[in-house]
Amino acid sequence: MVSLLATVAAAAVAMTLLASAAGHTRRPGELTSALRSQGVLPARLAGPVATTVIAVEAALGLAVTFGLVLAGLLAPGLVAAAVLFAAYAAYTEYLRRARQDAPPCGCAGGDLAVSGWVVGRAAALAGVAGLGWLLAPSADLAAGPIVDASTALFAAATFACLLWQLPAAMAQPAAATTARGAAGP
Repeated sequence: MVSLLATVAAAAVAMTLLASAAGHTRRPGELTSALRSQGVLPARLAGPVATTVIAVEAALGLAVTFGLVLAGLLAPGLVAAAVLFAAYAAYTEYLRRARQDAPPCGCAGGDLAVSGWVVGRAAALAGVAGLGWLLAPSADLAAGPIVDASTALFAAATFACLLWQLPAAMAQPAAATTARGAAGP
């Protein structure tokens, strides 16, 4: 059971990082634009920082992915991912507190505003990466039967998708309630 949990945690982190990097790559100017509108960095640094973030997400996602089948890469990749997600949580919490106008979060594939749910997702992913690191010696996608590996990958994909969609799902009910209230009963 520990091996399954370790593998699910590591695979969910890898999938999230790779999906984020792919989303940012698909819309290369979105993260740069979000960083500029957040106003924390000088505008001239937004492009280089965005490029670096995308590269780091891709590299860590690949390191964790390869770490599931190759010894030695998993623990360092998960530690680095936990630090990255914790930095995202701290940065978005800073934005949430410092800016009243809810700037865009720059999350890949969406136009979400910074909210407590964005902060919570990043913190949850930091926790999942940390859990994966603690259990990393037990995680080995290639060691067990294919059924165990399939179960772990499907569970990880489900968990990653649910976490990824959490901020958007929680933002939509508020918008729907506001629209209903404006239209009347």
